[in-house]
Amino acid sequence: MLLIGMVIGTENIIMNIIKEIVRAEKQKRSENDVERIYDDEPIIFTGTQMKNALMPKKYSEMRKISRSRNSPRMSDEEIFYLQARFMQDFEDDFEYKKRPIVSASKYADLSDKELRGYFSWRTKLRRGELEKAPREYASIYINELLNGVGYDTAEEGFFKLKGFFESFGEFCPDIRWNQHRCLIDYLVYNDLDAALLQDCQENRLERELLKLLDCENLDDDALFEAIAELSSYNVLKSKLYKLYPKQFERAACEAFRKMCAYWDKSRKVSYCENLFGRKKNRSYRPFVFAVFYDRKKYEKYEYRLSPFEKYCCENGRWIFEQTYDDLATNRELGELVKAVDRSLRLRLDVSPLKPQEEAKYVQAIIKETLDELFAPPQKVEAEIAQPAAIMLDLSKLDDIRSAADTTREKLMTEEEAYMPEVCSAGGERMHISEQERIIEHDDPLNAEEKEFIRKLLKGEDALAYTAELHIMPSIIVDGINERLFELFGDTVIDFEDEKPVLIEDYIEDLKGMMEK
Repeated sequence: MLLIGMVIGTENIIMNIIKEIVRAEKQKRSENDVERIYDDEPIIFTGTQMKNALMPKKYSEMRKISRSRNSPRMSDEEIFYLQARFMQDFEDDFEYKKRPIVSASKYADLSDKELRGYFSWRTKLRRGELEKAPREYASIYINELLNGVGYDTAEEGFFKLKGFFESFGEFCPDIRWNQHRCLIDYLVYNDLDAALLQDCQENRLERELLKLLDCENLDDDALFEAIAELSSYNVLKSKLYKLYPKQFERAACEAFRKMCAYWDKSRKVSYCENLFGRKKNRSYRPFVFAVFYDRKKYEKYEYRLSPFEKYCCENGRWIFEQTYDDLATNRELGELVKAVDRSLRLRLDVSPLKPQEEAKYVQAIIKETLDELFAPPQKVEAEIAQPAAIMLDLSKLDDIRSAADTTREKLMTEEEAYMPEVCSAGGERMHISEQERIIEHDDPLNAEEKEFIRKLLKGEDALAYTAELHIMPSIIVDGINERLFELFGDTVIDFEDEKPVLIEDYIEDLKGMMEK
């Protein structure tokens, strides 16, 4: 009896091997139009290969779900959900490293070997052994998590999903392209606390927008922080802000408040609606890019992600309501802040910015703001004290001039005494070298400095260019900043991570200079 059992067992193994070879041959013939590389496989199998050749029964039972009596009435998403539930605790140990033939997002897309490769990879993943794998495996795993498979509570599933995006993204960065949308959909569908996403960029901008909306009741420090965050103008790098931070902060906040009051009084929309968009409703479906089965079937449901975003579902129909549909750093707000910077520099006698035309009502609001905050200097002096009377003895002037000439002759070097001099239009004497410097002021940069700027504008390797010239990058950058300071009133090139970068506010002006 023992011998008979061994013979029967051997026959079963041989039959399974034959079936696997036949199935592989059929698959090869059916995919003759698909480019694929086939490897040689041994005819004689080792013990491990024979174990791998035996397909566990669980797989065939899982595939039967798609061929059941009810399957014609089921969608692909529902079939995947039922199969994922059926296989949620299954583990396998099968070595298969090849990438699937076709793009796969559900079990039905995989061959038997590919399917075993996936579940073996998932087994290691659940044990804490993250391995590089085909992107298709990651997509299927994400779809399992979205369908509630592999965890006990919805919150646990959120952290598994977020953690997988971050960890597997190290192997496959493009898996993260839909991460934020996927996590939001997960919160919405599972009615989780929106605070779980507080660290994301979008939520941070929403918090700053809330400050702008409450500008009348907010102190200057908090309001200016929001303005700087949502403005396209990098105010924190402004020379004026570095010299007079409190004055700048006060002026920018008051100008913003006056702009809001002006729009509320004279326009049909608020200033913030003008900047960041108006309320919109649009149709919505959670996990639109995933294989997802709607197992909750909400009849009437509402979820508020933030003060500006609300999701509603009624009898399976989803609607997304958004108050501000263009929430990002804003160019128009940046232009207002830069206009304040430009006007305030003139009041505080700081090197000016390049003139730029603003709308008349913007100019009027900024002027009114600065007039209220900064009184003209002569008025301030007059209020402080009356000027004292000064009496001059003109008879002493000749003696003063004579003494000054004698002192100058003693201090003058021999070279200075014989240096040619010319007269300026005002009659004052000036060395020729100084005159030449002023004549060349219209084109302050030399050829090497211009080429350095052009390479930065084009995104080319400016450091390699300085190496060719045998010049330290810091030296050429300092030279450019010094020569252009009178024109821009600020540095135009800065260093970030030891690399030279153009200040964003001056890029367009520099492009114009390089075209001349």
